[in-house]
Amino acid sequence: MERKLDLNGKLDFSDIDLTAPNKVVEQISNQLSEETNGIIYGEVVPYGGHIFSYNTKGFAGLAASLGDVERHVDIQTTLGKQGEEYQKYEFYLHTPLRKQYKYRICYLQYGVGNYPVKVVLEQNIANDIYSEMNSNYIISCNNRSELEDLIFKIMYSKRIISVMQELIRINQIEREQKDEFISPEELAEENIIDID
Repeated sequence: MERKLDLNGKLDFSDIDLTAPNKVVEQISNQLSEETNGIIYGEVVPYGGHIFSYNTKGFAGLAASLGDVERHVDIQTTLGKQGEEYQKYEFYLHTPLRKQYKYRICYLQYGVGNYPVKVVLEQNIANDIYSEMNSNYIISCNNRSELEDLIFKIMYSKRIISVMQELIRINQIEREQKDEFISPEELAEENIIDID
């Protein structure tokens, strides 16, 4: 063999921070409770549903499954990456007094290499961050630094500040309603009712 493979200078072997994107977002979201006096929490949890818009099949899909429908098979789909596993997470805000109410900020999806990570934002947040209507709400972050920058932009956006203010109000309402409720045991202690 006369030719020798030489990849010198073509590959980068330097160490880079490959912290899983969900962990990066978790580290930032964990600061929320302290910053909001324990009123607002951020959660990053695994997600099993679709994270991109998609089409459902109607009668055409049924006809295709019954056979005798010609369809094109693109051989390119069997080349390239095989066996890629994607991790999907949702990131949302909530208040502990009303945990069933949450505001989903985004979805995260990444493969076995952790980066790039796809971040699928709620449209209003994307519009706010990029200061234009119908902004692209699917953002690709190539490393931890880009992801952190994006998450901080999200957290400082007018939309999320407004959502956090709403969660604070919800918390206040729940706290007031809880304070107004007097249990039967408390009423008995004050000799208002007899629970025996």
